[in-house]
Amino acid sequence: MSLEPQPPSEGTRPEVLVLVLPGVGRDQAEHALAEGTFHHLARLAALGAYISPLRLPEPTAQGWAEWALSTGAAGPPPPDWADFQAASGPAACVAWARAGASSSPLWQKAEAAGRPVGLVLWPAAPPSACGRVASARVEGWVQDLPASREEVRLTPAQGWQGLPFSYSEPLQGTVNLSAGGMARELHLVALDRRNDGVTLYDHLLLDGDRDASAGAVLFRTDEWAEGWVFPDQGSAAAFRVLGMQQGADVRISLYRSPAYHLEVQPESLRERLASGVGPLPPPPDLEAWREGWLSGGQVLEMALRHGSGLRRIVAALYGQGDLVALWVRWTPLQEAQQIAGGLGPEAPAAVRQVLRQVDGEIGKLLQGVDLSATAVVVAFVPSEGSPQEGALVAAGRGVRQGVVDGPWSAAEAAGFVGALMGLEVPPGTARYGRALGP
Repeated sequence: MSLEPQPPSEGTRPEVLVLVLPGVGRDQAEHALAEGTFHHLARLAALGAYISPLRLPEPTAQGWAEWALSTGAAGPPPPDWADFQAASGPAACVAWARAGASSSPLWQKAEAAGRPVGLVLWPAAPPSACGRVASARVEGWVQDLPASREEVRLTPAQGWQGLPFSYSEPLQGTVNLSAGGMARELHLVALDRRNDGVTLYDHLLLDGDRDASAGAVLFRTDEWAEGWVFPDQGSAAAFRVLGMQQGADVRISLYRSPAYHLEVQPESLRERLASGVGPLPPPPDLEAWREGWLSGGQVLEMALRHGSGLRRIVAALYGQGDLVALWVRWTPLQEAQQIAGGLGPEAPAAVRQVLRQVDGEIGKLLQGVDLSATAVVVAFVPSEGSPQEGALVAAGRGVRQGVVDGPWSAAEAAGFVGALMGLEVPPGTARYGRALGP
C-alpha cells in the first residue's frame, strides 16, 4: 500500500480528515507505532508530523478530554458539563444546551464561517430525549439465537397495518423459522413506546402477516406479556411459534443500549448514508456484555465489524466532495479495551487484534485519500484514569514533515486543526505553526 500523495481526482475532497482514537494514550500509541502494530499509521507519520505529548485537561466527566481537543478548552469541564452528565430526560436537554454554549467546537466555528464539516460519532452526542437532532439511524440489529446464530437486520418498517404509535421510526426484520420439516416466516417490528431518553427501542411486535390489528403479539423487552412469550433472562425474548409440527423455540435478544443509531451531522448526511453506504454494523454493545447477554468474544467481534463499517462510511463521505472537513470518532478500540479485563489471559492478544484491525481499516481508508489535497490528523486520546497525555499524527496538505516536540495543549491542538481548515484561531497558540507547511 502506498500512502504517497495521489494525483488530484476530479471534483473536490475534504481539506481536513480528523480521526479521533479515544482510549489510546501516548505510551500505547508509541509502543504500537514502534512494534509495527500501527504499521500504516507509522508510515503516515513518516510522511508528515508526529506531535507528542498532547496535554489534555484532567477529565472529571466522561468524554471531556475529547471535547477539550475539539474546542481548545484548557481547563476542567464547566459546571454545565457535569450537570449534563448527571441529568436525564428533559433536564439533560437543558444541561446539554448550556454545556454546548459554554465552549464552541471547531465544527461550529467552521459552519459559522460557511465551511461545512461532516461529523461521524462526534465526541458528545445529545441525549436521545432531546429529539432526533442530527441523528441518522442507518440500521438497527436484533439477535436471533436458535441452534445456529443468525443476525436479523432491521430496516424501516413498511407494509404494516395497525402499528402502535412509536416515538422513533419503527424498524422491521424477518425471522425465518424451520422445525420438523415445516417453515414459517415471522415478521418483527421494534418500537419506541417510552421515549424516556434511555432505551431507543423498548417493545417488540411479532406477526406473520404484517397486520398488528389482527392480534399480533406486543411485549416489552424487559417486562413480558402473556401468550406466546415465555419469560427468559436478561433482555431476550423466548417464545414458541405455534402451528408448526414440533413448534419452534426462538430466542431474540434486543440490545437495550443506544447502539442502534449512528450520530452524524449535518442532517443532510442522513439520506446520503442510508442510500449510499448501506447497513452499518452496530458498535460493541457493552451493556449487553456487562449483563451477561453476550460473551467477550461476541462483543470483540462486534468491535471488529464496527471498525469496518466506520471505514466504509468515512470513505463514502470523503468521496462526496462538498465538505471542507470530516471529524470522525473511531471508537471500537476503546470499547474493546473496556471489556478486555473480563477476558482473562486472552485479553492482551484480543487488544492487539483490535489494534491491528483499527490500523488496517485506517490504512484501507488512506489508500483513497489524496494527501496533496487533504490533511489527515489522527488524535490519540487517553481513557479516563490513565496518565492524561495524548499525541497527534498529521500528514498531507499544509503539514510540515518531521517530529514536533510538545507538550502541546488542547488549545494548540484545536488551533492546529482549525488552521488546516482555514479558520481564524485565537492568539497565543502559535507554537503549532512549527507543524504547518506551505
